[in-house]
Amino acid sequence: MTATKIKDILDHPRNYENKEVTAYGTVLNAVSLLVVKYFEIQDDTGTIKIVTDKLLPTKGEKLKVTRHMTAIEIGTERWIVLREKTPSQPAK
Repeated sequence: MTATKIKDILDHPRNYENKEVTAYGTVLNAVSLLVVKYFEIQDDTGTIKIVTDKLLPTKGEKLKVTRHMTAIEIGTERWIVLREKTPSQPAK
């Protein structure tokens, strides 16, 4: 799968919402908060957060990630992020 430029994802989030997106970049930062773990990757066009439940990568590592694009609203901030898709609930 070809990597999408991060700037394209951030500038046109509706085009990518709930779709699987691949991004490639260098890890800038990795953060573990009480409610969320994420890391940021940067390509030559921008930076995006990757929300994960997995082990956080190290700063400077080059990664290609494929996740679903979504928006997370935290207070007055809105983050455009890539995150693992939650498994769907079984039909009843």
